[in-house]
Amino acid sequence: MIVNCELNSMNFFKNKPLSIVSICLNLLVLLVLIVPIHSHAQTFVDKIVVIVNDDVITEGELLQRIKRVQVNNNLTKVDRDLHDQILKNMVEELVQLQRAKQIGISTSEAEVDRLVQRFARQRKVSLGELENQLIRQGLSYEDFRQDLKTQSIVRKLVRSDAARSVTVTDEEIDTFTKANNIKSKAVAYDVSYLFIKAPDGSSEAEQDALLTTVTAAKDQLDKVSFSDLTVKLAESKLQATTQNLGLNPAEKLPSIFNKVLSKMVPGNYSDAFKTSSGIYVLKLNNVQGGAAVTEKRKAQHILITAKSQLEIERAKKVAARLKSQVAAGADFTNVAKYYSDDSTSAATGGNLGWVRAGQMVPRFESALFALQEGQISDPVVTNFGVHIIKLNEISREANPEEELKAIAFNNLMSQKVDQYYPAFLSQLMGRAYIKYL
Repeated sequence: MIVNCELNSMNFFKNKPLSIVSICLNLLVLLVLIVPIHSHAQTFVDKIVVIVNDDVITEGELLQRIKRVQVNNNLTKVDRDLHDQILKNMVEELVQLQRAKQIGISTSEAEVDRLVQRFARQRKVSLGELENQLIRQGLSYEDFRQDLKTQSIVRKLVRSDAARSVTVTDEEIDTFTKANNIKSKAVAYDVSYLFIKAPDGSSEAEQDALLTTVTAAKDQLDKVSFSDLTVKLAESKLQATTQNLGLNPAEKLPSIFNKVLSKMVPGNYSDAFKTSSGIYVLKLNNVQGGAAVTEKRKAQHILITAKSQLEIERAKKVAARLKSQVAAGADFTNVAKYYSDDSTSAATGGNLGWVRAGQMVPRFESALFALQEGQISDPVVTNFGVHIIKLNEISREANPEEELKAIAFNNLMSQKVDQYYPAFLSQLMGRAYIKYL
């Protein structure tokens, strides 16, 4: 193709005035000069400043980070000490991200969305206002999201490693709760209800039949709403009334309402329940004060310890075989007693008791909280080895005592993880290959 173009060009020049030929030749020379420059630009490689294990940090990345530090701290220039500290921080960050990737710790974009929303709520601005603020400060919204994601991954990594050596005792929880005077606030519920009056003089059996009819009507709805449920009940010739009670202290509501509401989360509808006057269905619109409705999960697990990648692959096969045995009818408790390498729980059939969010290493917790009651997970890899997890029960009760313990536990664990972090980072950096160029 190039040869043909050149021949065509020469034929074009044969009968043309010299001035035109000169101009065209000059253009060809200019193109020849331009092409190598463009080609060189395409193959330009950023200078490497540090080799970190099997990855690198480039000069361009370092300059971008320095610029962000300048903008964040309103600095006109960066001296050598700050320059070196920024680079050191980048190396430590990369080493931690590499370790997190190696053991399967990550943060999804949905989690980052929640972190951004929480950041905006804390500063009482909308997401649009937050993005505009970043732009005015000369910061990238995508860089901001990436920073939050990195921080989240590092927190998960450190907490996962700390779980093997950092513990919080019941005595420490009690001491912390008393020392910090942690108390629950009086609870108030914003509630609406649907009511079907029982016929005067109706028997217990008739009231039970009415409850069964209401429950069946509710179960037939794809999405529950009082308006749709009222229509559905009318088909059975039942007349329902609805009312919004608004926000009321718990002590001003019927005790049976409080019993039902304490197990609900805002936005949900209760099961139909029977009272002496008729059948009720409640909707919890909002709750203020008191103990937040926290979810706990009662679980068992079987652990096959493994460290190297080869051991992990073997442990996965063992765990999958054990899951198949349980699925075929073997008792999970007996299998855990015989096969589990967890010396603490194996004797009790892998029993972990009640588990709240934040108490287990991230990958184990994610798998546990993705299960339905009675389900058994596929093999789950953590830094302890390979697990299979069985979820036995879910509790969503508002328990003031449990909530206070959860608050104290999370505070104490955060403090201990912060104290643990320097030793963890030092050990991780000591195992890394780092070469400054």
